[in-house]
Amino acid sequence: MSEPKSANSKPEDKNGDNYTNAFIGVFADILFILLPLLVIALVSIHKCSTLWNFLSSPEISFAAAIMIGQTIVKFVSGVSVYGANIWERIAVMVAAMIVIFLVPTLIVLALIMTSVAPAPWLVWTQLIYFILSVLLFATLGSIGSSLIKEKGI
Repeated sequence: MSEPKSANSKPEDKNGDNYTNAFIGVFADILFILLPLLVIALVSIHKCSTLWNFLSSPEISFAAAIMIGQTIVKFVSGVSVYGANIWERIAVMVAAMIVIFLVPTLIVLALIMTSVAPAPWLVWTQLIYFILSVLLFATLGSIGSSLIKEKGI
């Protein structure tokens, strides 16, 4: 006969734990992607450069492109453990990530790299895509990682 659970014990929520652990792992990935940007920012400060010069550097678009690529890999890896039943939906999501996020980010990267002084709208576009890439990686990357952990792979 099993003992009754105390009033303080919580039911086990393995899926919630998987998602939390996956989010923590993805957050660690984000920190490592942001680390080179921190170094570049510190060097810019040391060289008495302006914040605008740092924000208009192509490294921000480069980091965004890396995060979008990592998002695609983590998400596809996670949903692939469930077989081919939903492959059409996954294909649409991957195509949308490439068309809506990755390609524009790479275009902005190319435009900033070829500009002597990037236009303000280009810098703001770069920053928006960077923020979106962090959010996309945090959500879809966590989902993909938690699906992998859920299957025990």
